Amino acid sequence: MEQQFSASDRQTVAVAAVGDIGRYLVEELNASPDFNVVAVSREASVEKLRHRLAHVETRILSVSTYTDIDGLVHILDETRATVLISTLNFDNEQYYDIHHAFLRACQASACTTRLIPSEWAGNIDDFPHLPPFYALSRRPFRELLRREEPAGDRKAQGRSTSTSNQKVVEWTLFGCGWLMDYFLPYEVSHITPVPEEFPIHLFSFSAEIRGTGDEMQSWTRARDVARAVVALLRAPRGTWEETTYVAGEWSTFKSAIEVLEGFYERKMTVEHKAVIVDDTAFKAGEKAAFNGHLDEWMVVGGTAVPREKTLRQREKYFKGISFLKLQDVLDLTQERGKT
Repeated sequence: MEQQFSASDRQTVAVAAVGDIGRYLVEELNASPDFNVVAVSREASVEKLRHRLAHVETRILSVSTYTDIDGLVHILDETRATVLISTLNFDNEQYYDIHHAFLRACQASACTTRLIPSEWAGNIDDFPHLPPFYALSRRPFRELLRREEPAGDRKAQGRSTSTSNQKVVEWTLFGCGWLMDYFLPYEVSHITPVPEEFPIHLFSFSAEIRGTGDEMQSWTRARDVARAVVALLRAPRGTWEETTYVAGEWSTFKSAIEVLEGFYERKMTVEHKAVIVDDTAFKAGEKAAFNGHLDEWMVVGGTAVPREKTLRQREKYFKGISFLKLQDVLDLTQERGKT
């Protein structure tokens, strides 16, 4: 399944809106003998990105805005990028507008034939409508990708988009469940803590459990996510599926608390938080209502990637990757001081 490239024909991968998970992608692509990487930034954020990527030799190019299609095409063609990956994290209409521009830039580029939009979350297959705030962002763009998919053997040919005047662009939506890094001290990971969203707070050694704590979740170390993406890029064209999933393990927050208590040899303070879904407050833009819908997604199991499909794709795309479990990551962090 994997194909190797000589130094002279390395593929170039463009990573746009390099955030937390984007840093791991840049590091792993930079470490690969098969790929070159270029980071794409807004002009206003270039200096911040240079600081963020100071530890990695990476070319940084900028556009005035991420909806500047001509500017994006110029970068893709100048670098001969074959893939565009987005790690942009917007939960409003800006997500659609920017990703629409990314898609059009890929279609107009002379070189770019693959696109990975920003998802990096849970089970899209079984919970496409959760959380509801994706209705303004991810869902409309997913529908656009599917509308433009050409006829053919959908299962065998993977996912691609085209219009009558554009070339085919292969794409996949990548899900990884929770990032395992949320369980770790913030200083050992590139991933920014999200204490209002993630139930376990290591800094106070406490937890606010939604539901019973026995609801199935999945989580993956951020660096393993990045390594999986690099492996996926080696898969031959036409083999990508509409959704691609990885997981370090499937577990529950109750079990994760037991692992943390055993590792740190102390008891965690655990409280249970009611799940409150208030659609009226959500429509009014209240943050608490946003979190309520995220809590709902968590309790019904939408944050756990589908096990059977994930394990099948592990064999198909990711045979050479050892996906670490929470206990493994805690031990590794203790040994090395970083993830």
